[in-house]
Amino acid sequence: MDTILFFDQTKKITKLGLAIGANYGLGGRDSLILANFISNSIERMVMFDGVLLDVEALMIDGKRLEIVLPMDL
Repeated sequence: MDTILFFDQTKKITKLGLAIGANYGLGGRDSLILANFISNSIERMVMFDGVLLDVEALMIDGKRLEIVLPMDL
């Protein structure tokens, strides 16, 4: 069975998402998803989205989030 993660969107996460969007030139949905991952100390995101894969990694508030293809694990 797949694991599905749900996180509450807080004011802090919203502000972080806005900062990510501004710093990395990403849209709102991608920025909020990344903000949730970073806020919850997730270190690696696996996906096929070319826009996010071009970012490769984010460093925000001393936390790093790496974005990779499944075959790069």
